[in-house]
This record gives sequence, C-alpha cells and structure tokens, in this order.
Amino acid sequence: CYVIDQHGNIELDYDADQYLMGTPSIANLDNDDDQEIVFTSYTNSGKVFAINHDGTNVSNFPVNIDEKILKGVAIYDMDSNGKDDIIVATDGEDFIGVCYDDGNLDTLFVAGNKFRNSPSIVKVNDSYIVMAGSDDDSMYGLSSSGELVFEIETGGNVRSSASFVNI
Repeated sequence: CYVIDQHGNIELDYDADQYLMGTPSIANLDNDDDQEIVFTSYTNSGKVFAINHDGTNVSNFPVNIDEKILKGVAIYDMDSNGKDDIIVATDGEDFIGVCYDDGNLDTLFVAGNKFRNSPSIVKVNDSYIVMAGSDDDSMYGLSSSGELVFEIETGGNVRSSASFVNI
C-alpha cells in the first residue's frame, strides 16, 4: 500500500504481503488526532489492515479473516462507541461482517454466493442499513444487528455498490 503526496512522491510504503485490489478508506479507529488508512486483501488468507499515517499497524490489526475481499469497505460506528468500525463483504464464504475498532470480527449475514462489490451504508429515518449485492442475484439490506431488512431479486449478479441520491 503506497501513500503518495500531491507531487507524486511516495510518503509511505506498507508491505502487506497480500494481494491488494480494493479501494482504501479513511477511518478513526482509535480516537486520536490522526485518521487511519483501512484496506483489505484479495487473498485466501485475507486480512483487514488498519495503519497509522506513519505506517505502523493500529492496535489489534491486521485482522485475519481468511477470506478474499475484492473491493473496498464501508466505515461506520456500528457499536456506537464513538470509534469507526469496518464493514466487509467477502468473495469466498459469502458473508458480510463487521470488523470492530478493537479487531473483533462478527458475521452479520451469509448469502448464497460471493460479494464482489463494496458494502454501502444509508441512513433511513433514524436507522442505518448496510447494503451489498451478491452473485446470488440479490441486493441485500441489513440492519446494524444483521437482520434482513429487505432483499431485492435482480435477475443477475450484482457487481456494483449501492449509491444514494436525495431528491
């Protein structure tokens, strides 16, 4: 994982020793003054990485999930403790999970096939819904506890992430 400044200079070179494909995200996992860089690997022994601006690992990271993650993650404080958590959708055991700021991993939902897109989060009224599409021809909406809020049968693989517009 490289961090490159506006002039094209490499500021940080982090060797994950994993195959990286997804888009990195920025989060606040430890409530310090600096944000952390979050990224995942597309390797059978997959991990969720969180590094500080100086390239050191955030405490309790990387987290071994032993799953491929093709795209990026979603960031949201799922446990309402004031620190961001990492929502992942996997391309192997077909699950959506939450990697909490302390490095613990919980499975929210298991689908019938791979997730090959990044999860998205949308606020509806006073609740947040995690959305991700699967190669089982469905778009899923889940509550923060993993309860299935809705499933939309699409008739084909869902390879792009959900996006939202306020009209």
